[in-house]
Amino acid sequence: MDLCELVRKHIYCSIVLEKLVSEFLSLYSEKIKKSLKDKSILLKVVSIESMKHAEILDLLAKELGLYVEYGDCRDFVGEPWVIVENLLNELRSGREIDLKKFIEKQTWIEKAVGEETYHKLLFPLISSREVEEKCLNIHTVKVFTKILDKLTLDEKFHEEILKSLE
Repeated sequence: MDLCELVRKHIYCSIVLEKLVSEFLSLYSEKIKKSLKDKSILLKVVSIESMKHAEILDLLAKELGLYVEYGDCRDFVGEPWVIVENLLNELRSGREIDLKKFIEKQTWIEKAVGEETYHKLLFPLISSREVEEKCLNIHTVKVFTKILDKLTLDEKFHEEILKSLE
């Protein structure tokens, strides 16, 4: 896989992961709405922001000619994907997830998405000279990195919200 394909795959899988996270948060928010309304509202906000992240990454990818759909994001993303998928399946099947387990897992996911995925993987990848020369240009790299900085800050805010739920 060449570097540009790696960037495209990383972006696409980030889009799909953000959508999964959003769906999970929204579903969990609905499950706790009656008993924990204040916490439900906060989770709904994070869910909406996660969907916005997916939309922003989708826009960037399409506008910059980096959008390609891949089918194997589960293997590519690894543990964060598996955790979200398993938790989502638990909720869909009607099983309860206690708040403590939810907070623990979702905090880990937000950290993995924000710090690991955006800050440590995608940001350096997009910022590399080779990507700049082959896939993007200096101006689009600057735009992309500014937006990744914003998404990373949002993920940190999501972690703070989750910690406030304890």
